[in-house]
Amino acid sequence: MQRDNGSGRERPLRTVLALFALCLSGAFACQGTGQPPLITVYLPAIEVSLPLPQGWTSASTEQGGYRMTTFSGPSVDVPERDGIQVQVMAGPAPSGQTLREVADQFYIGEQIVQSEQTVRMGEDDGMLWTFAWERRPQAGRLLLIESDGLLYGVFTTGEARSVQAYGPTLDRLYDDFTIESAASFALYEEPDFNLSLRTPRSWTRSHFLRQADETLLVGFRSGPLAVEADGSTVHATLEVTVQSVGPEVTLESFYSAAAAGLGENYRMLRHEILDDGRGIAVLYSLETQLADYLEWVVYNLVDGRTYLYRFHCRNTLYRNIESWLHEIAGGFAASTSPA
Repeated sequence: MQRDNGSGRERPLRTVLALFALCLSGAFACQGTGQPPLITVYLPAIEVSLPLPQGWTSASTEQGGYRMTTFSGPSVDVPERDGIQVQVMAGPAPSGQTLREVADQFYIGEQIVQSEQTVRMGEDDGMLWTFAWERRPQAGRLLLIESDGLLYGVFTTGEARSVQAYGPTLDRLYDDFTIESAASFALYEEPDFNLSLRTPRSWTRSHFLRQADETLLVGFRSGPLAVEADGSTVHATLEVTVQSVGPEVTLESFYSAAAAGLGENYRMLRHEILDDGRGIAVLYSLETQLADYLEWVVYNLVDGRTYLYRFHCRNTLYRNIESWLHEIAGGFAASTSPA
């Protein structure tokens, strides 16, 4: 997402470096970087993702066709109470109203608007406001974006001191807020292998291996979905393997051979045939000495090549992002004909 700074030129949003440059003061506990660990939170009901401090509480509701999830963080003055709230919502865009009119009607009442900026997410324009209350020591931020007939919003309110202290966290939150529909995903293509897929922009390519025109291996990694006690981050991964095979190989024989090579630690939980010729999908449970995982694997065969798509994630996180993975998988082999 990009923001107009008022000069008429678009500039990149603040990077993660800004998050690590500032340490909170007061009663807020510094954790090396001065900010609580940030994790990527995916909201399946709204189909958005955003970075938030691990450990914030959440509550979801639906009203008037709008789905809302509110996250609460501790006060910097009295950590035992909530000092800041972030409400994320999506619903039908009001017809015949500008984003400023929507903001004036539903959000900006007695607040003093301190700044107003244009933002851009993909092909969609939005507005970002910062404001303070006239009669109360409170402050906040509001982002509104209309996309494909839906209005998305991120509304932050809280004690002025808490909002200020969480400033770098809020910068990152608003910078990396993303609509997670397939149309907004980043396109990845390998034409020589007839491979085309889309991944969320918060996922990055982690590794790549190619052997002539016979074998391709490419991996992608999500943003951090959790943070361990030692500070290490937990991610979901997608690994794609494409291999040329002889005419004797069928989808069933490819699946059987690949599944047989998984080992004793794998246990099948679910087996299904995907629509649109996208192959066979199997959910596996994988137990290791370090942790338990779930792998959702899609097997396909198209025009003399086998395609293996392997999602890998901690079992404690999988259910929260399962619909996200299915959204990604919806584009697998979309441009090819069924085997």
